[in-house]
Amino acid sequence: MQVDARQVRIRAGRKLLVSSWLLLVIPLIAYLTAYVKELRILNQLIVLTGAFICTPFLMHLLELIVGVPFADMSNRWDDLKGWQRGVIGIAGCGILITIVILVMGTLLPLIVP
Repeated sequence: MQVDARQVRIRAGRKLLVSSWLLLVIPLIAYLTAYVKELRILNQLIVLTGAFICTPFLMHLLELIVGVPFADMSNRWDDLKGWQRGVIGIAGCGILITIVILVMGTLLPLIVP
């Protein structure tokens, strides 16, 4: 069954809008709990939970960029040659590590008392 890339991107865009509110709400909650003394214990839990809750956003973003349903990406990945997977994997890891460093640099002052 052939899936139209345009339709996948439209669906992913709609889902991305729904899941993107988490990117605003979780840091806001973490910021507010940093200043409320009674909720300071929950600050680390909220940040860690927020990292897992943002997974749907990343999944829909990947669908939007690639234009392939998330379930079909595994088959397409397996069809690539070994050197292609290596180049894409190393580049992807470099981008993810950079993003993690930037996010932790932003959130770490909120977590550490």
